[in-house]
Order: sequence, then C-alpha cells, then structure tokens
Amino acid sequence: MKQLLAGVALRLRWLPLVVALAALAPFSPAAAQSADPAWRTYEDPDGRFAIEFPRGWTVGRDPFQILVATAPRESSDDPFQETIKIVATDVAPGITLDHYYRNSLEVYRSIWKVHGAADGSVAGVRARRVVIDQTIGRLKSRLLKCFVIGRGRVFVITLASEPLAFDRQLPVFEAVLSTFKPAAAPLVPPHHAKM
Repeated sequence: MKQLLAGVALRLRWLPLVVALAALAPFSPAAAQSADPAWRTYEDPDGRFAIEFPRGWTVGRDPFQILVATAPRESSDDPFQETIKIVATDVAPGITLDHYYRNSLEVYRSIWKVHGAADGSVAGVRARRVVIDQTIGRLKSRLLKCFVIGRGRVFVITLASEPLAFDRQLPVFEAVLSTFKPAAAPLVPPHHAKM
C-alpha cells in the first residue's frame, strides 16, 4: 500500500509541470480565428495594437494597464473573473526580450512561482511565454504571460485565471492571444530577435 501511495504522490507531483508545459505549447491561430459575430475587436486608442475578445467580456483601462478585459462571472457566487491585461512600455535601445523577461521575474519573485517558460511567437514575432502561479495576499491565480519586444516597445500580455480553472480557460485565452496585432511599426521578426 505504501508503494502504491508513493507512486500516486510521485505522479501528482509532476501534474503542475505537465499542465504548465501544455500551456506553453505553440497554439494554432488558424483554429482560433473566427468570423463569429460573438467576437468583437478592440483597437487601442493610441494605435499600438488591436485584439479580439468574446462579446460577453467587458473591456476597460486602468492606470497601470493599457487594456483590461474581464470575462463574465460563471455564476453569481463566482469570486474570480478571468482577465486579460496588456501593458505596452517603451524600452531603451539594446534592451532584449531576454533582459526584459529576466528583470520582470526578478522584480516579482516574491509573488510569482514559475512553472515553465518557452519561446514562441505572438503576431509572428518572437515571444517568451511563461506560466506562473501568483499569490497576492490571499488571492491565488495562475497566469500565462507573453512578453513581446521590438522597435523600442515591449508588450506584456497577461492571461489570469483561478488555478483550478486555468486549463478550462486556456483555449479561450489562446484564441484571444492569437488575434493580437501590434501597430504597423514593425516589431523584430522571430529570427532577428536578440535573446
């Protein structure tokens, strides 16, 4: 019996890593794109990007994010609403994706537990994708953060969910992420980005 329990415990110990790696896997924009009228396009008033969301989501701004999109509550007693946040920051010449990513991890190390990171792309541009468990006070959330940098600007796109709902919400997050279109000013294409 002890061996059986030890085997189960060992398998469960790897579960968060398996979930994190699945979230980091490349996604298929073709599968996510839809002419579905249930989606709407948000265009940044400052012209930095456009992105699509399911029609039921509310879209707004706050002092720290360019965009905060919030999913509707799943029920009246749902304490957590999934969100997608976008931040765009001008960066000094020479700042690389790797540098910006490492600095972000350092700044937030007290509240972030990284499950895994992988290179990928967003809008055809090299990106760093990372799955993070975040704890602020008693609030726990699981994040998929995508860092995209080029031409003096970094975009950080954060998808947040309750940890237990993350896998269920991931297809919606991926569908939204696949619609992200940065401004016409070209970003560094995947094969040119410094790491």
